[in-house]
Amino acid sequence: KEKVRLLKVDVEGHEHKVLMGGLNFLRDNDVDIIVFESHLARGSFPNREEVILLLGLNYTIYELRRGFMCKPVIFSTNMPAYTPKSADFIGVKPGVKLFL
Repeated sequence: KEKVRLLKVDVEGHEHKVLMGGLNFLRDNDVDIIVFESHLARGSFPNREEVILLLGLNYTIYELRRGFMCKPVIFSTNMPAYTPKSADFIGVKPGVKLFL
């Protein structure tokens, strides 16, 4: 069985629905990297459904900005709300190495 290394989800604000619909696929195939959008209209970043779903699957979320990638965006309940400067993100499974 071949491994899915990269999945891009760009469905104009319906990322959570697509990820929920593919939840069994994500669990069964252990996708390394998921590229997705998450817009401000979806609420505060830590409370967005797609973010909660990916964090629940143990992905580390990185914000993508023009020209470089930020440090991981890591959340806890006692942290102030994070306001991203971009709508583009990647979720990375533990153990996956990113070369910049």
